[in-house]
Amino acid sequence: MEPTLLGNTLTTKFPTVSSSVTGSFGELLQGELPGNQEFLVTCPIAHSSTTYFYQNSNIYTLDIYPPCKTKTKRAVEIYLNNLKQSACGMLVINSQIESGKGLASSTADIVSALKTMAQAIGRTIMPDEVEDILRHIEPSDGVMYDTPVVFQHRKVKLLKQLPQLPVGIIFAVDEGGRLDTVTYNRHYSNYSLEEQKNFSHLLDHLENAIHSRDLVGIGRIASESTRLHQQRAPKQHLEWLAALQHDIGAPGIINSHSGTMLGVLLDIHDNDFPNQLRYLAEKTTANGLSHCTFSLAH
Repeated sequence: MEPTLLGNTLTTKFPTVSSSVTGSFGELLQGELPGNQEFLVTCPIAHSSTTYFYQNSNIYTLDIYPPCKTKTKRAVEIYLNNLKQSACGMLVINSQIESGKGLASSTADIVSALKTMAQAIGRTIMPDEVEDILRHIEPSDGVMYDTPVVFQHRKVKLLKQLPQLPVGIIFAVDEGGRLDTVTYNRHYSNYSLEEQKNFSHLLDHLENAIHSRDLVGIGRIASESTRLHQQRAPKQHLEWLAALQHDIGAPGIINSHSGTMLGVLLDIHDNDFPNQLRYLAEKTTANGLSHCTFSLAH
């Protein structure tokens, strides 16, 4: 049953609509370009956040579950207020993305909820509309776009959209704990001009690697970004994991720069891929670390 509007309020009895948005395993590259332009390049993964909207004309508010998703509720309220509309019912978020790990969970929740609510009122919300709303809430990843993007996370602004990544797997290690992205971004400091020029150079190489679907080139730049970020938010297991990556000849290391996860990028077309995965799992388990895998979204 299609949702309809009575005045400015949804009135259909049992509409159920949903929308999913994928997360990002940290960033392929994060830093600052000349002119103090902070940026990141997203690494879309298949794990997603799905929001369902259940209309209920017997209640007169818009509720959200889990109730802790206050930023998501605020984003939806801003969207409806901008349109001078309201909705009665329940938004239910079902996410595969763990929060506080640097996987774009918060942004994915918000974007999926906005897309769901737009669908419920018969509209399509564009990425730039999502950006406008997110600027009122928090620094955000560029997961409102389906492919990797060069994105200004503090300004919540797209710099460039890139092609889809090649097929790949990330073997991820979690160093534990949770990191609040808003708190992390409050302590940001600018890079030097020399560092900014280096990031510009790295970004050019990363864009070329993505366009040519060069997983080794992508891994090389991601590894360099990880090492450069050690001065700001060090990962204590980087050298250990990098040694394992070198042992198996994997393309590189990917970092959740403002999170707790670190991963080895693997090429599933490598003849030794099953052995590589088994080796990483055995070594990680022996070291007492939790681990999991993520598929690159493509």
